[in-house]
Amino acid sequence: MGETKKPTKCKLCMVSFIVSLVVCFAGIGVISRIVNKVLTGHGLDYYTTFEGFQFNYIGALVMIIIMFLVLLIAPLIHYLDPIIKEEKDFKKKYEIRDNQP
Repeated sequence: MGETKKPTKCKLCMVSFIVSLVVCFAGIGVISRIVNKVLTGHGLDYYTTFEGFQFNYIGALVMIIIMFLVLLIAPLIHYLDPIIKEEKDFKKKYEIRDNQP
């Protein structure tokens, strides 16, 4: 009755947490380097990615901004989709027409 359980440690959880922190810091470093290059006037200089593609810094910055916008807009669409579907089903069930000239 008076026994206390020792907390179990998840080694895989700790490893994945550390790896995710490293990846986050690396991503922040890359983004800060790209922003610094654009702000100092070297935005049209080309660099080669790890895969061998050539990008300029402005293109990479635009790509990162679009990626963040998608990550912000996608949950909004996911939230609003059931509401729109329910409204369409309601209008179909009760034969309600939109007033369009």
